[in-house]
Amino acid sequence: MNLPNWNSTPIKLKVNDLKTELLIIGGGASGICAGIQAARMGIKTLIVEESSMAGGMFLAAGVTAFDGNKHAVGGGIFGEFRKKLKTITAVLKKHLPAG
Repeated sequence: MNLPNWNSTPIKLKVNDLKTELLIIGGGASGICAGIQAARMGIKTLIVEESSMAGGMFLAAGVTAFDGNKHAVGGGIFGEFRKKLKTITAVLKKHLPAG
């Protein structure tokens, strides 16, 4: 399996090089969701993140405020994420040994 190179050299751009309608500063879970929704709406979007990976603590360490809380936020992009996660979990349970 080919994994992305998370330790790549950061891209250095001058502010004048950037042409976007929406600049999102921070590639955590909220920034990523905002970027996805803006792009779906046809807005030219750029997300900038200071670390070498997007997703913030949610992807880096699995730290979330919504673990198992199906009543906190159920719609939108988060709802899509939960549905896909349930599907992936069901597939993994079928193919991985119990334990």
